[in-house]
Amino acid sequence: MSWEMESSSFINRMSTAHENTESIFRLFRVLKLEISGAIKGLFPFLDVLRDNNVISYRQYEDCQESYGNLIPVQQVVYRVLGELEEKHDLEALGLLFCKQNMEAYPDLERIFERFKNVLPHDELHLEEIDRGDLNSQLSLEQGTASTTPTNEEGQRENPTNPE
Repeated sequence: MSWEMESSSFINRMSTAHENTESIFRLFRVLKLEISGAIKGLFPFLDVLRDNNVISYRQYEDCQESYGNLIPVQQVVYRVLGELEEKHDLEALGLLFCKQNMEAYPDLERIFERFKNVLPHDELHLEEIDRGDLNSQLSLEQGTASTTPTNEEGQRENPTNPE
């Protein structure tokens, strides 16, 4: 099975493994430094997150500015990963292993394999799906669609339920 199909299936398993959310984020916390080292450039990492409304345009620009001010890529990425960890957003975590990132950052593959190990074995036999529109494949416990707009702080806004 190709890593593309495995990655797509993995994201779907993550989105349905409600009881495993804590285990997934515990592992994410442990691997955050390793993930930041695997991501060697800001493109396409930041663009994927911005285009899927995981980070705001302002956060995207702040990261680009930090990099422009000679902050190493690994530190910029680590800061973004810290923000993703705080959000506890499975969709964002799944986007780390999207096709574009996996192709751009081959070192993510070994990290991806470690995440697969935290999922229950009975979920490993889900029907494989083609990686078409990643956004339409995700149904997350948070109940947010990837098209939900974000505010200036990068928090998702729910236009049908104003706060």
